[in-house]
Amino acid sequence: MNWYYIIIGAAAFQGLLLSIAIQQVQHNKKSLGWLSALLAAISVCLVGRIFYDKTLFPAYPKIAIASDLMIFTYGPLIYCYVKSVFFVNSDNKKDRPWQHFIIAGFHAVWIARYLLITDAEIFRLLALKLHQDVCRLTEILGWVHISLYIGAAYKIFSKYPVKAKAVLSNLPTRRFLQYFFVLNIILLMMWAAGFLQLRLNGNPASVILTYNSIWVLLTCSVYMIGYYAIVFPQVFRIGISETIIAEKENLPQMPTIFFHRKEETTSEQNIETIIEETATAISQSVTVEKKEFKKETTVTVREKGGGTDLHVLEFSKKLAYFMENKSPISTQTSPCPCFPPSFPVRYIFYQK
Repeated sequence: MNWYYIIIGAAAFQGLLLSIAIQQVQHNKKSLGWLSALLAAISVCLVGRIFYDKTLFPAYPKIAIASDLMIFTYGPLIYCYVKSVFFVNSDNKKDRPWQHFIIAGFHAVWIARYLLITDAEIFRLLALKLHQDVCRLTEILGWVHISLYIGAAYKIFSKYPVKAKAVLSNLPTRRFLQYFFVLNIILLMMWAAGFLQLRLNGNPASVILTYNSIWVLLTCSVYMIGYYAIVFPQVFRIGISETIIAEKENLPQMPTIFFHRKEETTSEQNIETIIEETATAISQSVTVEKKEFKKETTVTVREKGGGTDLHVLEFSKKLAYFMENKSPISTQTSPCPCFPPSFPVRYIFYQK
């Protein structure tokens, strides 16, 4: 056992711990569930890579082969995680998360047959040319499958940060995803290079180095998630804030004010009451629109007809007023100095 396998083993162990720890976070449960599943899948795959070692594979071939299940689950897990981070709901109501794992299900059935036969039979199958051709085809399809899902996830990522670029609290999440996508793009490029080297009878040492580098990059993704979980834990607590109203009505980007409830108990009913009080209090000068995101409620306030300065109102004594940098805002009924009149402002209520 050399340092290469020690690094991979440590990453697998950390990934499993993070997968469990993330489940304890009380915020953004949906996206964290997908991230936890992704970490668990990576960790299992890394464990399987250890058993691909030439000294371990003859004794434990089933463990190594079982780790290949990740080939068709990695892409959908990343895609579902990014969708949940950006609160993206598909326009197609028939689109369900499980549908993205249908191919993975068929692949799991293919893998399962190896787990039901003896080790000797496994080695006999691995020696067959037909089986080797199937493995090559599976690797090609796996690369294409992951690439398509990474591309779809990146499309969501590249679209939303542009709309939310004025929201400073989104910056750590955006940077985290930027690094994550760069890492995966490099990984896919190296995978393609390694596959071509292997099929074109390249230098064996070079092929081994390329494939080993791919696994090191995969371990880096686990370490990166761990780093962000410690240094920027807010990345995993909330999703990216949207600016849907601004996009629909071609309005300028909206500054955002966060209202964070002080009480331990924060029910949807309480938040709804506050929103209704707000709408009533300022109905003469502005219109109020809201969009539901389960535990987060976004309220957009914009002026009616112009001519009236937008005021910062004291909606409730139970709320703390914060700007993006979390500095307190005055609750005086005078024009807010932070943004000009006739500028749409978005108020986000989110539960602790």
